[in-house]
Amino acid sequence: MSELKELNAVMIHGNDLPLHCPTKDTPSWNYHPRVFLDVLETGDAAHIAARYTESSLVPSLTAINNSPPWRAFSMQRTLIIAPQWIGDAVMSQPLLAGLKQTNAAQTIDVLCTPWVAPIYRACKEITKVIEVDFQHGILQWDLRRSIAKQIKANAYNRAFVLPNSFKSALIPWLAGIPIRIGYRG
Repeated sequence: MSELKELNAVMIHGNDLPLHCPTKDTPSWNYHPRVFLDVLETGDAAHIAARYTESSLVPSLTAINNSPPWRAFSMQRTLIIAPQWIGDAVMSQPLLAGLKQTNAAQTIDVLCTPWVAPIYRACKEITKVIEVDFQHGILQWDLRRSIAKQIKANAYNRAFVLPNSFKSALIPWLAGIPIRIGYRG
């Protein structure tokens, strides 16, 4: 397979951040699940062979720490909504390793049930394990609202919702976490 000699330059603006593929202008025949592009260090987005450069339209972002505009959108605090089953929790470890590999300085916390908590405590990528005794098949609305209020205080930038359920997605939504990544069911 030949290597790319030259990357296509794509100009980004403040309203393009956080950057993701596909964009709103992608034709429907070429659409795929949304992938957020990590362009924090170099501006490169390897999976689409492009280089993202800062725009003169966003000088206020460039002024932050004399860094490119995408630096201001660095995702430093991540919450993982863990699955409730031990096998699924074990299978989530490559995600944790990948997240930490892309940004070693980030904080990764996990919200999980007591029976999968030991698995996440054994993962070196996890900063904090938040145990909540959610009952299977019950909404527990008051508990979820209470947890969301506590989670909101941690100011997470993004959440990965690993279970494919509406109940699991409630807490990050109620906590106002701006980027929530999960399954569309």
